[in-house]
Amino acid sequence: MSILAVEDDATQQYVLRVVFESFGMQADIVSSAERAIDYLFNQKRDYSLVLMDIRLPGMDGFDCTREIRQRQQKSKFKIPIIAVTAYASIDDRALCLAAGMDDYISKPYELEAFKKLINKHLEQSHGFRDQNQNDSVQSERSQY
Repeated sequence: MSILAVEDDATQQYVLRVVFESFGMQADIVSSAERAIDYLFNQKRDYSLVLMDIRLPGMDGFDCTREIRQRQQKSKFKIPIIAVTAYASIDDRALCLAAGMDDYISKPYELEAFKKLINKHLEQSHGFRDQNQNDSVQSERSQY
């Protein structure tokens, strides 16, 4: 299983790489919504989860999510999309869900909460459980 993270900030990209490595996960990190759509549909990479920033150059995370959902309408599989954003109000969460995202976590997040959220969606979409039963996901293919 691998994850696609959409994050335009270089510092946050670095943080995500460190976090994914510490979780034992494989992830691709792209800096724009357009690139995310390319990875998902043109390059047909196999992702189990998308982590979506909201504020992106060009197309924002809301529009990107809507585009992904529109393209998936004919598909049997709906990839989980989690908003990972500094927008932290209840209204912001509602906007994320209304755009088609499955869940939401605000920055800064606690590592354990982030790990549990990722595991929850990976388990729901694939029934995958870490063989070590330690709440971290092992890839098949603090606070930040």
